[in-house]
Amino acid sequence: MIRKTLKRSLLGRNIFSRHEQMLCPVCTAILGGQRGRQQQEGQGLVEFALAIVFLALLLAGAIQLGYTFFVAAALSGAAQEGTTYASIDPTNYSEIDQRTRSALGWAVDPAAVAITITETETGQFCAGIRPADMRANGILVEVRYAVPIFTPFLGEVLGANSIQLNGTAENTILTPPCP
Repeated sequence: MIRKTLKRSLLGRNIFSRHEQMLCPVCTAILGGQRGRQQQEGQGLVEFALAIVFLALLLAGAIQLGYTFFVAAALSGAAQEGTTYASIDPTNYSEIDQRTRSALGWAVDPAAVAITITETETGQFCAGIRPADMRANGILVEVRYAVPIFTPFLGEVLGANSIQLNGTAENTILTPPCP
């Protein structure tokens, strides 16, 4: 009887009588469960589709976070390069700006960057020590950039299409000497 049932299911005629199902419930479960398997495959496909969307958003968020940290480091390094040059030639604003923009690298559009150059002691572009607090004259370079958000839905969550980042560096003026 079981042989006949196995033969029938292997030939594609997966039809069991009630009597056969009662005699061999294991055979019925193994060989007669084709409809259940198809439903499980469909369910697995839907679960995979939902999971892959969630994982793609998670991956995009991780890439956005890494890019944002990379840009923050580039802005900080560019500001430091600007102050390094400014410590030698503090009155040459165009060259300080040029050096700062050239140090940004490939990840930041130099045209979209705002650079502010400020002396710590107004009118004192010389290498000297302020008598009031015994601090050396310095120069400050600040670099600002709006990092675009490319991760889906993150812009709506933050309420903006970009993240404003700043890179700041201060350095002591080395030349020219104060009169």
